[in-house]
Amino acid sequence: MKVIATKQVSRLRGALHVVAFAAAVLGTFIAVSTLLRVFGVHFHSSGPEEYPVSIVGTFILALIVLAATALMSRLEHVSVLDYGLRDRSAFRRAVMGAATGFLAIAALVLGLWGTGSLTLHVVAQPVSSAVLYAVIWAAGYGLVALAEEMLFRGYPLATLSRVIGAQGAAIVTSLVFGLLHLGNSGESRIAAINGVLLALVFAASVYRTGSLWWAIGFHAAWNWGESWLFGAADSGILAAGRLLEATPRGNDWLSGGTAGPEGSVGMIVVIAMAALSLYGMRRRLQDTAK
Repeated sequence: MKVIATKQVSRLRGALHVVAFAAAVLGTFIAVSTLLRVFGVHFHSSGPEEYPVSIVGTFILALIVLAATALMSRLEHVSVLDYGLRDRSAFRRAVMGAATGFLAIAALVLGLWGTGSLTLHVVAQPVSSAVLYAVIWAAGYGLVALAEEMLFRGYPLATLSRVIGAQGAAIVTSLVFGLLHLGNSGESRIAAINGVLLALVFAASVYRTGSLWWAIGFHAAWNWGESWLFGAADSGILAAGRLLEATPRGNDWLSGGTAGPEGSVGMIVVIAMAALSLYGMRRRLQDTAK
């Protein structure tokens, strides 16, 4: 990201800007969600299945994050694109990330299936319905990836990199990413740890490629493969219209339990594989903040 390498800020000012960014995003999203609930609009299901209506909430979050990033970019006199969105090879990087993410979740789920840690069966539904849900969830998880990557590895990562260095920024944003997932019902400590490790890989990809697009592609394809294709629970919630359904068996530390495959210790292996794949990519940034 251009701003990482070219512009320094004081630690206090940078830290305050990140706090202001987070507060603006959180406060605005809570206010909008509360207002919509007054009119009977709910984004998330309280039942065992998640329906595409949740995409509306994700779209609103993405808009809020983008608006907050635009506001901070004006304060710092740079383009909003400098926070991980500027990349002439954006499409290619997103496709590479998506391919890596899909292969990673497929390897994890099929590995757990092969060891008897979960079972897979086809969910009965019309082909047209399955195809429709596949497209809808692809769009939805694409928005989730865009919103979350900009929220954690867009402005915050860029700014903290100039305040506490690239490694410190990666660690801080990854810890926050993982800890926030503990608030989800059905989540586990192993899943949170895996979330931190995967977030570190995403941060490394930003430093490696100079943009968010590889991480966005990986994140979207991972979620789509896990939730729609393989039908694994994500924090205890199943995606409506899933093609398959994965049911955990045996020890939770291996199967993932209610947290899904993300709660399995086997995920550490695929995270390591994803990290290694970054070394095959051309490095765009030669220098980052120390």
